[in-house]
Amino acid sequence: MEDLKELIEEVLEYAEEEIGNLEESKVRSIFEEFTRSEFFLKSYTDSQNVSMDFVVWYALIRRDPETDMTLAEKLLQNRGKDVMDKIRNVKIITGTFSIRDAQKNKR
Repeated sequence: MEDLKELIEEVLEYAEEEIGNLEESKVRSIFEEFTRSEFFLKSYTDSQNVSMDFVVWYALIRRDPETDMTLAEKLLQNRGKDVMDKIRNVKIITGTFSIRDAQKNKR
């Protein structure tokens, strides 16, 4: 069984790469979708937090309209039921707290 933290890190790295490869207009469109979501906090004190939340939302929350799957589900669909269950059961908590600090320290 794979470690959840490693799975999420892999998915987030993949999401960052995918976002970086999208056309600017597509990124803008997806970002607008993000700002209309409940995940967007509306008030950020740091642009890095906005970027981090955008990547997390893109990877774990946003459903591709064509496949109705999250990026995480698409990326990990061949890894087995236990891996998919782990990802589907992740609880996303937003706000400025230590998870962001841990991610910043990692980079």
